[in-house]
Amino acid sequence: MKKQKNTLKSFILNGSSKECSKQTIVGLFRSIVEPLVEAPSQDGFIAFRLLDTKGMEASIKRLEFSNAKIYSFNDTLTSNKIINVEKEKIWENIEFILVLAPRYSAVLVWDYSDSQLQNFSQICLIFNSRSVGDVAKAIFENANIPLDEYLANFAPDRRENELLNVSINKIVGCLNSVNEEMRINQAEKDDLAKSEKKLLKYEYSSDNAKFIAHEIKNHLSIIDLYTKIMEKRFEKISCDSQTIESIQNSAKNIKNATYSITQFIEELKYNAKPILVEKKLIPVVEEAINLSTAKAEEKNIKIDAIFKEEARIHIDEVKFQSVLLNVLYNAIEALQKGGKITVSFEGKINNMAQIIITDNGEGIPEEIQDKIFEKGFTTKITGSGLGLYNCQTMMKEQYGTINLLKSDVNGTSWELLIPTI
Repeated sequence: MKKQKNTLKSFILNGSSKECSKQTIVGLFRSIVEPLVEAPSQDGFIAFRLLDTKGMEASIKRLEFSNAKIYSFNDTLTSNKIINVEKEKIWENIEFILVLAPRYSAVLVWDYSDSQLQNFSQICLIFNSRSVGDVAKAIFENANIPLDEYLANFAPDRRENELLNVSINKIVGCLNSVNEEMRINQAEKDDLAKSEKKLLKYEYSSDNAKFIAHEIKNHLSIIDLYTKIMEKRFEKISCDSQTIESIQNSAKNIKNATYSITQFIEELKYNAKPILVEKKLIPVVEEAINLSTAKAEEKNIKIDAIFKEEARIHIDEVKFQSVLLNVLYNAIEALQKGGKITVSFEGKINNMAQIIITDNGEGIPEEIQDKIFEKGFTTKITGSGLGLYNCQTMMKEQYGTINLLKSDVNGTSWELLIPTI
């Protein structure tokens, strides 16, 4: 039986050197059986082994109404008309169609598993030739009933008909090339359609972002306007110096926050890259602390700043302050009333300014510390899981980093590293 299996395989190897696509093979299958389908009263013999009948179902169904004897060499295709005659499962993935009829014979053998390309195979394709009988004999050896009588009744041509088959295989090669070209063109069209769909989606998102940005900016300008009105009217009111200083600081923080939001809106609107400029470190950090003070005072939390020296840093000021505010706000939310936060800058590490932000809260559970920078991860009921993820992204955009130095029952420490000049 092993020799028999190799014989069928050898017909494929000795057939066409160029591999054919599944689309071409399905087309050849339909073409080979068509003469008997179109002449239902014609006597004939058909044997096949099909592992995948996609594209062939209609032809197989029509064959059942023909006058041909039909035999299958796998048990997945059986009916009152189709008889399974496979003796042993020795052919693995080899498939074939064999047709014998008066003055007409054809055989097609293929095996997709032999190709490195999916759904491609070399083929053995022979029409009206003595070689059809050679393939038929190899097939009949694995039948559980005698089938040799059909070779006698529908004797394939005694000649090789070599020129005929060379010509037919040339035509098949051209057909296969056309099929491949059509497949590639369709794939390119599909890719183009996907690209156009993505482009339309992007254009819609972009237009939507611009609309939202415009509306938000309108409201921000109202906030800015009323802040200025509040400042002017407050100038006419007599108050103690502490109240005056508090109101002025509040107005300043509202203006700074409005400016920061405006800058983020502009980035959303134009998809801009970070604008890195040279800045003094201490004023930038102090401004972030000032913006956090009101929130901290609500819980009686004190924020201390320790600066041992000044440094010039290369940052996108709005984004860097946003990172500082995120870390400070997280620290405030993690603390009970009366807690303490320390923001310190003691110097440089390898030309990077190191800012340490420490709180004396309960700390982050050890089992989730390696997940805190993951997009979407949050322990807050109303959280989005984007805070620390965005912080990490914004620091990378400025060639810096944000790291969790430690977190335990005694508190949490964060490290921000940003390039110095």
